[in-house]
Amino acid sequence: DALAAAALLRGHAAIDPDRVFVLAHSLGGTAIPRIPAGDAEIAGFVLLAAASERLEDAIVRQHRYIAELDGQLSDEERALLEKSEALAREVKALRDPAAGPIHGIPAGYWLDLAAHPPLHEIASVRRPLLVLQGGRDYQVTDAAFASWREALASHPRATFTRYPTLNHLFIAGEGPSRPEEYLKPGHVAEAVIDDIAAFVSGGAKRGP
Repeated sequence: DALAAAALLRGHAAIDPDRVFVLAHSLGGTAIPRIPAGDAEIAGFVLLAAASERLEDAIVRQHRYIAELDGQLSDEERALLEKSEALAREVKALRDPAAGPIHGIPAGYWLDLAAHPPLHEIASVRRPLLVLQGGRDYQVTDAAFASWREALASHPRATFTRYPTLNHLFIAGEGPSRPEEYLKPGHVAEAVIDDIAAFVSGGAKRGP
C-alpha cells in the first residue's frame, strides 16, 4: 500500500516527484525498513514512535504496564497477563503459516513479522530518516527509541528527536501515560509537525 501510494503521488501534477516521503506510526514504523527496497524513488522516511520489538512481546509489556499502574495486581489483571504470556509463547513456537489465527491474527502475519527484524533491516537503508519519540509513550518506549539510535549509529542522514511530554499519539500530557487519556480530544504537538515539515521541505538526494 505504501509503495502504491508513493507511486500515485509522484504522478500528481501538484507534487514534486523528488520529494515524496513515507511517514509511519507505531507498528507502521516497524515496516519502514522493508519499504525502500521496493521503491528507489522515495526521498526519505519518518518514523513516529516506531516499534522495534516483536509484537507479541510488546503486547505482554503493555498489559503489564497497565496492570501495574495503580501499584496493585488484581486477579483479573493477573489472568490477563497470563493470557498475554501464553499468546507470546504460542507465537514464538509458530512454524506453519497455514495454522489457525492467534489472537485473531493470521499465523502468516505473525511469521511475516518475525521474518523481518526491523533493527537488522534498517541498516541497509541509507536515505534520510527522521525518528521521533514521545517521552511519555508506554506503547513504544524510550528503549525502542534507543534501539533505533544504536542501529542507525553509523547512518549519515538519520535524525532523532524526543519530546518529553508527549504520549504515543504525540499529544502533550503530564505524569505516567494511561489508556484513558487517549479518549480525550487533543492535537499532535505543533513541534512535531514543524520538525516533520522542516525535514520534508529540506529535501534529500536519493540513496539505496
